[in-house]
Amino acid sequence: MQDMLHRRQIVPSSVLMLLALVLAVLALFLFGWLAEEVHEHEAIRFDNQVRNALHAFASPPLTLFLRVVSNANGPLAMLVYTLAAVGLFWSRGHRTSAILVGVTMGGGVCLDGALKLAFHRARPAPYFGLPTPDTFSFPSGHSLMSLCFYGVTAYLVSVHVDSPRRRFWVRAGGVLMVLLVGASRIYLGVHYPSDVVAGFAAGLVWLTAIVFAYRRLVHGVA
Repeated sequence: MQDMLHRRQIVPSSVLMLLALVLAVLALFLFGWLAEEVHEHEAIRFDNQVRNALHAFASPPLTLFLRVVSNANGPLAMLVYTLAAVGLFWSRGHRTSAILVGVTMGGGVCLDGALKLAFHRARPAPYFGLPTPDTFSFPSGHSLMSLCFYGVTAYLVSVHVDSPRRRFWVRAGGVLMVLLVGASRIYLGVHYPSDVVAGFAAGLVWLTAIVFAYRRLVHGVA
């Protein structure tokens, strides 16, 4: 009886992981295409159209809200969140999960830095009088790191949650936070839209690899 229940749980999980693998492959191709477009300066027209369209919705309350979102997901904040998540998982006896968070975020930092150095894309002119960040623009580090952090923590929390409804809301909350961070970077003008999409794509590929490794290590399945 327990074996039958275990099989019923594995099948939908395996289907979800297959879908995640397909999305990761598509994300890899998307990143490659965006990288080529950026390298050949073909993405700028699309980037400016999206930037201008989003900027048309600007308002003081929305600007304040998205500045808070952006600032609350910067490098220092992500470091604090990562240490807190690692500490929380470790204190509750989920040491593999704690290590996984650390590896995911450490790898994300290295990936972001390497990609920025590889492409050397200059920043766009920010809106609202904000200073221009002193790092390269492609890909968006905020987008990449937020996808890594909220993605891995949402996944690991949902693994330890029995209620399907709670798992849904944990994952939905993670997706919402990632989208808000990406939107804030475009809205504030500190990134091109292609930077944000590329950050999501790179983060998704890395996160999928991490989750597959975790499943293989802990559950013996992929």
